[in-house]
Amino acid sequence: MRVARTARRGVALAVAVASAVSLASLTACSHSSPSSTTATPTLPSGQALLRQGSAAMAAVTSARFSLEMQGSLGGLDVRKADGVLTSGGAGSGTADLEEFGQLIEFDVVILNGTVYLKGPTGGFTQIPEALTGGFYDPTKLLDPKAGLSRLLATASDPRTTGVEDVGGTRAYRVEATLDGAVLSTLVPVPANKDAPSVLWIAVDSSHLVQVKATLPAEGSGPPTVVNLELTDFDVPVTITPPA
Repeated sequence: MRVARTARRGVALAVAVASAVSLASLTACSHSSPSSTTATPTLPSGQALLRQGSAAMAAVTSARFSLEMQGSLGGLDVRKADGVLTSGGAGSGTADLEEFGQLIEFDVVILNGTVYLKGPTGGFTQIPEALTGGFYDPTKLLDPKAGLSRLLATASDPRTTGVEDVGGTRAYRVEATLDGAVLSTLVPVPANKDAPSVLWIAVDSSHLVQVKATLPAEGSGPPTVVNLELTDFDVPVTITPPA
């Protein structure tokens, strides 16, 4: 009987030790294994990003731009333009204009409202002031009060949808509707159409680095798509009248 009781005590002790070892192992595993689920950072509100972007663009002194137009442009001539701009109303670059169904590249210099144009042949020609009103002037993009700063300030229904890489710059992706009346003063599109758009605003600087606007189609034609990209902010630029 003594042997039996001793055996029972031995079995009970063994079970208790095994249980304690198992519990300790589980506890150690739970502390040593990191959770595989990471919290997703909260994105800034679209309204806050537009406000910060508007302030940042109002302070920009120069930038490089690239503009491309696709789809139904009606009587608009500009298909593509790129170059450098200053907030003081100067610009230099190239523009692809459609003439008689063909695209022709022109060199363009703009200084304080004066436009100089150079076609495939010959030198620069100063465009008469009476004709410059119908010529696309990209220098308005950096106007501190009426340019891209105002476009961001007047956008509606903004919604931040993510963070993406745009030409090597981390940028918040914001979906919003752009005021057609404001947009038409900055790019050659009809003034009576608001545009569902996607804007990319730099995470670090709040600069507007890209905007893609889609204007509804007229009739059975395709929609008009405007894509504008901006880089090289505040790099010193010197633009002089062509010789």
